[in-house]
Amino acid sequence: SPSGMPLEVTAEIRGEEVVVSVMDRGIGIAEEDREAIFERFYQVGDVLHHGGPGLGLGLYIGRSIAEAHDGKLWYEPRNGGGSVFRFSVPVASPS
Repeated sequence: SPSGMPLEVTAEIRGEEVVVSVMDRGIGIAEEDREAIFERFYQVGDVLHHGGPGLGLGLYIGRSIAEAHDGKLWYEPRNGGGSVFRFSVPVASPS
């Protein structure tokens, strides 16, 4: 997101899953990069890194963690501009 613009974070139960969404009002992700951003070491360019260049591991690791818990992590463009990253994991059953 541009400096001073807040991130929005929500969580909700959808059926048997908990879905957490992180939304911004940044420049978004080009359509051709939307699956590649989850690959190890993939970077879309310095324009997205306000604090300096990254390693291209964050989304790869995040997706790996979600999948290790029988969940998933994905990207959606945000209406009005920006990005939405969501992850879901199954709701834990009471023990």
